[in-house]
Amino acid sequence: MTAAAGSLASVDVIKRELLQAIDQESLETIRLASKEFSEGAYAYAWHHYEAGRYQEAYDLFVLLAALRNGEKKIWMGLGATAQMLKRYKEATEAYSVAAHLDEELNDPYPHFHAAECFYTMGDVKNAWRALEGARKVADRLEGEDLLKSRIQMLRKSWYPQAKALAKKIK
Repeated sequence: MTAAAGSLASVDVIKRELLQAIDQESLETIRLASKEFSEGAYAYAWHHYEAGRYQEAYDLFVLLAALRNGEKKIWMGLGATAQMLKRYKEATEAYSVAAHLDEELNDPYPHFHAAECFYTMGDVKNAWRALEGARKVADRLEGEDLLKSRIQMLRKSWYPQAKALAKKIK
């Protein structure tokens, strides 16, 4: 199973849990809500995130992801809050969906933050892959100098572990 397929499977699990918690009539009312409602809920979730109320932000982003699962910024918010809550596996899944939704391949941040999470979990192989994905996207973009330097710093720091892992695989 690919990372994206695994992430989409996780999305289905989140949706099922959410559907069990909300009755169908309420859910349909929410689905019919305007884009303004979604934007307001997103702003409220982001406000919680910025205020350090990560669990509240996480809960709102889960709801938004279930209702508007095609919006990359919602998945980035979900990934960021999961990362702050040290739910690294969930964060990598959310970042994977965000990267999948980046059809123009012009956002290195889902890859970069996934790399941070993988590395924290001790998964050097996937951390290196995600970091390389971030580097490839960032290198095509104008600007992003701070991110590019952070990527370069992490590549230097992680290289010995990645090299040792590559030797074990051979």
